Amino acid sequence: MKAVKLIVLITSMGLTLSGCVTNRTKSVAEERISLDYSPAYSVVVAPSSSVKVSKARAYQDGEEFVVSGQVKRMHRVKLPGHVDLAVCAPDGTPLAQETISIQGLHSNRKGVLYLPFRHRLAMVPPAGARIRLQYHAPASAKPELSCEKS
Repeated sequence: MKAVKLIVLITSMGLTLSGCVTNRTKSVAEERISLDYSPAYSVVVAPSSSVKVSKARAYQDGEEFVVSGQVKRMHRVKLPGHVDLAVCAPDGTPLAQETISIQGLHSNRKGVLYLPFRHRLAMVPPAGARIRLQYHAPASAKPELSCEKS
């Protein structure tokens, strides 16, 4: 009878510890910024405050150009902002500047929140173009996103 109790105890502890390790690995992986560095387009995320662009991808879809990804909100924000998008030619010339609204950013839910975004442009930039993204709070004094080399 003691052997059965010991086996049940060891199995329970093993399952509990493996669950902790699995959750730890997931949280560390979520902290990394995952960007799509395709050979045709590079995506650059400018640093920002409590809301960050955590994933970004740029690709051609037929006659349109799509920029998609997700923002990570660390805590509730009083006034939700937007993501600024700048498409820059390889020589630094601005090709397009857009503003992307993020649905659900004003949620009263506490804690970390991941929100997807997707924006379609009617133009397709040339190969080697750089796509710049940055979250912009409405009350911040940050200038408009530019194509300057950084």
